[in-house]
Amino acid sequence: MHVYRVDLYDKLNHVQRKLTPAEKVPPTSGIELRRELSGLVMIRFFTGTMADLCLNAFRLICRKTRSDPAALIVGLGILIGFLHCGSATAAANAPTWTIMIYGHGGHNLATSLVDDMRTMETLGSGPGFNLIIQTDFDASQADDLEEIGLPPKLAEGTTRFLVAKSANPEKIESKVLDRLPELNHDDPATLSDFIAWAAKAYPADRYGLILWDHGGQWEGFGGDTQDGTLDETGTMTPAQIHEALDKSMKMAGIAQWDFIAFDTCLMAG
Repeated sequence: MHVYRVDLYDKLNHVQRKLTPAEKVPPTSGIELRRELSGLVMIRFFTGTMADLCLNAFRLICRKTRSDPAALIVGLGILIGFLHCGSATAAANAPTWTIMIYGHGGHNLATSLVDDMRTMETLGSGPGFNLIIQTDFDASQADDLEEIGLPPKLAEGTTRFLVAKSANPEKIESKVLDRLPELNHDDPATLSDFIAWAAKAYPADRYGLILWDHGGQWEGFGGDTQDGTLDETGTMTPAQIHEALDKSMKMAGIAQWDFIAFDTCLMAG
């Protein structure tokens, strides 16, 4: 029988409490995962196996960050980074990861995309862990975007970043990898080109994809206003998303996705 303790610090209520029976998970020996993830700050696991950590820490992080996908990205990155750095032998054999975020913010969610990027920068990329985001903002909101930390020139066109760890919560400091003209992010070709480029630029053993935008269930994903010039926008339907993924996997030689997530409304995000 496992004897264990899991401590959860609730930053909103400023109290430390034991998990309820429904939240308890078998722990892992000698592991302390410490990071601020929304309300989840610290988890301590005692006794068990490394397999317990992989499965149960993942479950707990997903449960506690389900309403904050940006925090979920950070949580997964911390877990992957911890496992990667566990020992010299483990690090040498650990799989590498490239996680791609399709940051479709060319509409009224442009400032929200900057906010989420700042959250991602609390972790950033690292050895064996590449966090790549392609962004499209609404340039008609350039003043608002600059006020919350986006460098002014990056409000226009399309930008590809390697998300970097930053100690400055007031400004986006990730490395710019590529600058492209304004693209239609409702176009499946834009999505497939980004995936193929990211996989070739940052090949890895494992791949994840996060589609960030408005979501409309079976009606699709998107709403690119082309820098505020369009009153009526299009969408990328589920069938078109499938087409883009299939095309990009063939172009980049991706055998399978380890996960695909929607940071959207109404699409299991």
